[in-house]
Amino acid sequence: LLIQSEADEILVMDNSEEQDAGDYLMTIDKRLQVYNCRGMGLYAMWNRAAQSAMLNRPKCNLAYLNDDIAIPDLFLSTLTHALRSDDKWWATYPDVNVSAQESSPTGELLSTQGTYRNGGLLGWAFVVRGEAPIPPVDEAFEWWAGDDDLVRQIEMAGGKCGRVVGLGI
Repeated sequence: LLIQSEADEILVMDNSEEQDAGDYLMTIDKRLQVYNCRGMGLYAMWNRAAQSAMLNRPKCNLAYLNDDIAIPDLFLSTLTHALRSDDKWWATYPDVNVSAQESSPTGELLSTQGTYRNGGLLGWAFVVRGEAPIPPVDEAFEWWAGDDDLVRQIEMAGGKCGRVVGLGI
């Protein structure tokens, strides 16, 4: 795991069954704060991460990344730069059509609607504007439905989701 980011703290919601996973993660980068979320569902972890991050920093970038993805160098910096390029962007995500090894961001941010199944936001790798007025995801949702609800909430509130063209994953 290579963390290239200007962040002064990084929260990790760890729901792994391995008891020493959190201890190992904290040796990777001193900015990591690992929360034991064993037994917690995905959307409960999303909500806990957002709430924890915004306690002391109401204006922050919230990156949601699954633990089974490969990302290129400067991945988070590229996503957050795109996110902050214009107030209309409330969420940014990588280009699923490009591998991490072939990543070559073009600088273009393509406005999309919906989630992955409709050519939109990838629920396994995205960044959200922390101060955007987006309600927590309903924790009763199962896989995928919460992703759809998040995007729907963003769109209903007037925000946009954008794909960073050429940023591989």
